[in-house]
Amino acid sequence: MNNWQALLLLICFVGVGCTKGAVSSSTGSGVALETAQQRGSYAQGWGVGKQGSSMPLDNEAFIAGLRDALSGAQSRLTDAEMQQAMVDFNNFVSEARAGAVSDNRSAGATFLEQNAQREGVQVTDSGLQYEVILEGNGARPQETDVVKVLYRGTRINGEVFDETDPANPVQFAVNQVIPGWTEGLQLMSLGAKYKLYIPADLAYGDNPRPGVIQPGDTLVFDVEIVELLHR
Repeated sequence: MNNWQALLLLICFVGVGCTKGAVSSSTGSGVALETAQQRGSYAQGWGVGKQGSSMPLDNEAFIAGLRDALSGAQSRLTDAEMQQAMVDFNNFVSEARAGAVSDNRSAGATFLEQNAQREGVQVTDSGLQYEVILEGNGARPQETDVVKVLYRGTRINGEVFDETDPANPVQFAVNQVIPGWTEGLQLMSLGAKYKLYIPADLAYGDNPRPGVIQPGDTLVFDVEIVELLHR
């Protein structure tokens, strides 16, 4: 088995990559990215890291396993120990995720309960909450329409996970986003600015997303419709 096959096997076996900040300074910005091999290798490593960014890995141990496999060194674990380690790790991940889901859903429920009492916040039958910041005067999008929007998304603690460039609104179909967006956009009209408070079940549920969004998260979006394209 060559090094490339070993890398692919390791990625498939572990199913994740190294988390942000896992690579030491010796493999950081000082690495040359001039040849096709170097640039391709960096791209592969970056892809592995992005895949594993939401996993609770021990960075140093993961890098040690990766280096041992690529160098052809003897594994520090036997085959049987490796299999048991993966079983134990999967159980650890499941328990950690279940705890995060419980904590995030509880925090989200408390937040939404309190938020619903604020003046100006309205609650729909689905549980979506919204607040009109500026009412528009154009047409309302339908589920099959396409909109261009500006937005800013945060967790309930205010941590930003995504936002648009004010000069470059994004375009998408109303029915091709999370349920909370699909419903919320149809409440708005062209030119409107709303704040959407989206429960986990109308967002990403218990599935973690790359980056900041955690399983069970309630999300908050500032949304402005700047263009409406009827289909």
